[in-house]
Amino acid sequence: MQEYPVAYDQFDIHFYQVVEMFSEQKLDVSALDEDLRVLGLNSISFIKLIIALENEFNIEMDDEYLELENFTTLQHLKDSLRKCINYEIPNES
Repeated sequence: MQEYPVAYDQFDIHFYQVVEMFSEQKLDVSALDEDLRVLGLNSISFIKLIIALENEFNIEMDDEYLELENFTTLQHLKDSLRKCINYEIPNES
């Protein structure tokens, strides 16, 4: 059985806590579809966010994750992080 840095059922809590440190607004479910720039992130704060997420989840993300332009929404970032950790992304259909 694979050991995860954060329990699967705690992933969302940890993710939102880290992201809120870098967002200019309080996050809720509706924020998942917001462009990261709308949340107040710029290229520098985005890199800081990625480093904070790496530290929180004890992982190292590939270079492809280090460009804000590669992410359109918070949901995309969340799904990509889950892939890095090898969590299954739940099918929400």
